[in-house]
Amino acid sequence: MIADVAMPAFESLLRAWPGTLAWRGAGDAIAGVDGGASGRSLLPIYEYAWNHTTLHALKVDRNITYHQTLYPAPGHVEKAIALHRQLQGDVLHHLEFVRFDGQIACYGLPLIAYTTPARLREIEAAFEDHGCPTFSPHTVTLEEGGMKRVDPVQLAFKREADPQGLLNPGKMLAWEQPDYDARGDRVHLFPAAGDAAAKPAPAA
Repeated sequence: MIADVAMPAFESLLRAWPGTLAWRGAGDAIAGVDGGASGRSLLPIYEYAWNHTTLHALKVDRNITYHQTLYPAPGHVEKAIALHRQLQGDVLHHLEFVRFDGQIACYGLPLIAYTTPARLREIEAAFEDHGCPTFSPHTVTLEEGGMKRVDPVQLAFKREADPQGLLNPGKMLAWEQPDYDARGDRVHLFPAAGDAAAKPAPAA
């Protein structure tokens, strides 16, 4: 996002790079929006990124939900295309391209036509079968969500800062169940602090 006062400098940078300015604020029409007749888009461009899209979709249809996924390199585009073909009708894919561990990959925040918990698990399994780890927003504990592997360092800090377990009760299985094994075999986006061998979200 670039302030109006900085646009001349940015355009100079584009000419030197070189680059192309594809869209410039609300003054540019987006094809398919209001037929381009109004000369403006419905929303600022930043409202089409990350979970902003989910929030706007929920304003239209409260029966959808979403997921968080990673399409690891190499073959991330091919994975996304294959999943689109397999799940079309149930899943509307939304990709954000990032540099991850030195390679271009993409994250997904797919919109899902929610029907039943069983179907949601089938959709999660389809992503996993294509080598695309899922990080579920449909759980309430750190461990089950898949983003962060709870480790002894984090547990020790909680014991120090919250010895009675008053803050966010029920959100850490390893706190409620001291013998809980958080390692499992699922991919975690962020490995445990003490796990030097762990690599976040490896390529499939």
